[in-house]
Amino acid sequence: MLRAISLRGLRVYPAAYWYKLATQAIPASRTRRSAMSKSSFVAPVSAGLVTAFVGFASSFAVILKGLTAAGASDAQVLDFIASIWRA
Repeated sequence: MLRAISLRGLRVYPAAYWYKLATQAIPASRTRRSAMSKSSFVAPVSAGLVTAFVGFASSFAVILKGLTAAGASDAQVLDFIASIWRA
């Protein structure tokens, strides 16, 4: 039996424990081989779309903040936004 050691209050398991755990067969009752419904794909797809939007919006906000920090006027920032919109 592989035992954990305690390291500053944390339980640390040896690599052999993780190898044994990873190579164990999964019982058939725990596998999901049944047909997945279309609704089960809604959550991951919507999470991906939200993540993509937030990533784009946050980087765009950083670019706009950088333009204003570099001394761009409001007209120049609007021109920058318009040039991206046209592209």
